[in-house]
Amino acid sequence: MRALITGASRGIGRAIALRLCADYEIIAAARSKDRLEDLAREIQQRGGRCTPVAVDLAQPSSIAAALN
Repeated sequence: MRALITGASRGIGRAIALRLCADYEIIAAARSKDRLEDLAREIQQRGGRCTPVAVDLAQPSSIAAALN
């Protein structure tokens, strides 16, 4: 199973991603890909899988690009 988590680069979104990574493949979305890559490395170190996706949910074109 996969979990798409928006705002995953910090705060509550990051905490949710780390909590769920043992049971789900994480798709981590946020505007800043740098922080997402740090999160992905941490999840991989815990034995999980994470795909970082840079996306601005306020921009439809950004959402479309992230889904392709």
